[in-house]
Amino acid sequence: MNDIYHFSPDLFDLIVQTIPLLSRSKKAVLTFFNGAGVNQQIYADVALKVNNNPDTISKYDICRTILEQ
Repeated sequence: MNDIYHFSPDLFDLIVQTIPLLSRSKKAVLTFFNGAGVNQQIYADVALKVNNNPDTISKYDICRTILEQ
């Protein structure tokens, strides 16, 4: 692991599994990341999916996508 911001695979999976459980809705997951200081440009494509066709993405997919970026 050369970059300090990379998580171990186990920790990454735990984070992806936990955040959706703490958030009631898909928009609340986006609000969580916004409140955590993630730039909205990083997840603009995910937010577009959530707003236009929320059935195509799960809360877990949202977390995984944003954390991978």
